[in-house]
Amino acid sequence: MKDNWNELTIGNEINFLGGFPFSSAKFNEEGQGVPLIRIRDLLKSSQETYFDGPYSDTYLVEEGDVLIGMDGDFHIVKWKNSPSLLNQRILRVSGKRKGKINIDFLFYYLNPFLLDVHNKTAATTVKHLSTFDISKAVDLFPPLPQQQKIAKILSTVDTVIEQTETAIAKYQAIKQGLMHDLFTRGIDVNTGKLRPKQQDAPELYKESALGLIPKEWEVNEFEKTCLKVADRDHFTPIYFDQGIPIISPKDFDQNHNISFEKCKYISHEAHLKNCKKTDLKTGDLVFTRIGAGLGKVTIVESWMPEFSILHSACMIRTDDKILDSRYLMYYMKGEILQRQIGVEVQSIGVPDLGLDKIRLFKCSYPVDKKEQITISNRLSKVDDKIQTEQQALAKYQQLKAGLLQDLLTGKVEVGVDEEIINN
Repeated sequence: MKDNWNELTIGNEINFLGGFPFSSAKFNEEGQGVPLIRIRDLLKSSQETYFDGPYSDTYLVEEGDVLIGMDGDFHIVKWKNSPSLLNQRILRVSGKRKGKINIDFLFYYLNPFLLDVHNKTAATTVKHLSTFDISKAVDLFPPLPQQQKIAKILSTVDTVIEQTETAIAKYQAIKQGLMHDLFTRGIDVNTGKLRPKQQDAPELYKESALGLIPKEWEVNEFEKTCLKVADRDHFTPIYFDQGIPIISPKDFDQNHNISFEKCKYISHEAHLKNCKKTDLKTGDLVFTRIGAGLGKVTIVESWMPEFSILHSACMIRTDDKILDSRYLMYYMKGEILQRQIGVEVQSIGVPDLGLDKIRLFKCSYPVDKKEQITISNRLSKVDDKIQTEQQALAKYQQLKAGLLQDLLTGKVEVGVDEEIINN
């Protein structure tokens, strides 16, 4: 315990305002009236619903106000949009004029506090938070100058995190647009530039089973461009604490890369049995074909450990004389192939693609492998940027978690004039 920290009851130092039960009969999504904040809007500070009726300015939320969702996951946010009405089951907290708790400090204090309350709250369906859960809480708080300093430090880290998240979103948007252009227009290997759009130079394109494609391209089924499409032997694996990693759809991250950190292990004997059908080699593709994670694809890299795959995934080996495997990987992530997957899954009604269906998937590709490799290299460069930013984001999030633990508990004492983070 820090000698200068004081025991305070949060409700004595902070103002609380619960949202008003505005009549849903006056709700609309056409922009008529005043924006209304619903619990689903909190995390994105979005404005999708409007209230076209009388209201009191008391319930008007301003940018920067601290809001807490009282149902579900008890999210706490600082509102980042224009003035909006505070709907029921959302709580606004604000500092009192002579209160001993700084509202910005409380914002960070309440993050772990609400998580703890959520974990302790019993519920059969949706969990509910009471204002009393917060207002009656008693804890030790540092003097106001230290609270303000701690809040400033954490806010600085939050700003860096938000900037990094914005950069990731920008590169992901660039990648999506680039994939659309590259797999419909391709690259002129002589100029190194995208071909003109189809409407600007129709003579450069031809009709195909997948629509208009460049004249130098072909369309073929996987079974004609790939040497092998196979899943593992259908046996029930026995798992061990160590051995050979075995990959399932849950082991793919948001970028379709394999994460070996939490995967399960099988014996060397079971792996050898598995390898009779799926002898994975560098350059092979692993494609998830069953369940919620269906449609993810990655490439086997030389640095990866030897591993097996569950039958919920399959391996695809391209014919290197026809198709570059990295090109096919990116193509399978793109909208054209994902649309084919969606059609097949919808037709069978369950998220389960048989190997016969996968072998009949169609791929459009440049006959010139130099163009294929150029396309995959362009996309790989954007992927590298995304990965760099995501690694930085993970580092900043880890830093913030450590600071929350150290600063909010007094484990690390903060001097008012001390700079802990240089931005």
